[in-house]
Amino acid sequence: MLETLEKAFKELQKQLEKVDIMALAIEKMLESEQNQKQVKKKGKSELENTKTTLDNASEGLDYSVKGQFGKKITEVFEKQDKLLDSF
Repeated sequence: MLETLEKAFKELQKQLEKVDIMALAIEKMLESEQNQKQVKKKGKSELENTKTTLDNASEGLDYSVKGQFGKKITEVFEKQDKLLDSF
């Protein structure tokens, strides 16, 4: 009788450990999902800031640098802007 109770108790302990592990796994999955969303949000924000800075620099150089060199710089900035759009 005592052996049966000990076996049942050990089985119960194993089941509780499994439940604890599953709960921890779910918690970590949710945490990971939240981190991914946060990184995406920050990345989007940084991308917009970079594009704005690039656009402002391009406009400023348009007025101050003339000729072939100015055109080349403007082309490079436009390519970079398109590259950032693809992200």
